[in-house]
Amino acid sequence: MTLYCTVDNVKQFAGTITFQDMGFETEDQYSEYVDFIIEGASRYLDLYCNKTENFFQNAGVSITEYFNGRGGSPPGYWMLTGERIARWQKGARTFKLEKQPILSITTFQELIGSTWTTRTEGDASDFRHVNGVIYMLRNIPREGWENVKITYKGGFLLSPKAIQLATAMLVANYVQLKTRDRSVSVIQFRRPAALEFADPGVMTPEIKGILMQYKTMQF
Repeated sequence: MTLYCTVDNVKQFAGTITFQDMGFETEDQYSEYVDFIIEGASRYLDLYCNKTENFFQNAGVSITEYFNGRGGSPPGYWMLTGERIARWQKGARTFKLEKQPILSITTFQELIGSTWTTRTEGDASDFRHVNGVIYMLRNIPREGWENVKITYKGGFLLSPKAIQLATAMLVANYVQLKTRDRSVSVIQFRRPAALEFADPGVMTPEIKGILMQYKTMQF
């Protein structure tokens, strides 16, 4: 599992909180606890931003999406106008990938019979990729259910500094909240539930503002 910030990053934001405040006997125990919470916060940010797990790690992550082929001509195309046929064909030729930004396309495959047939990328080949959209140049996939499989690398070459900042702030806020609310002698080691990170005192408007540019909107 990829962690999006370090223990030292969190401690910078946690202020004057000490291991004694947390009910631990040593600084190492406190650091181990913070490291554990960072893992949970990192996965929560993946979820919050509607991304694949570990999406913000260095060099991105491999993602596979399935699409329905639409074929070269719409049903009843003989009854449609040229403009409507053109719109259909444009839709049949394009595939928009969900998890952006895209670093590279690994494979584009169409299921023909029982065999996945690989298409090639390039202006003189089967398709080209522009800003997260695949444009078919030839060999338009046949009509079918999830008969198109696209595997690609999504994410960033280097993990964004803003993600590191948001993760550190999120964990620091969580630790501060637990310190204020602590009613037991030692805090238990367990990954916080998503609802705990979603607490308004933890996921603040400032953190949401930092993450806005990285969040994939779902409709």
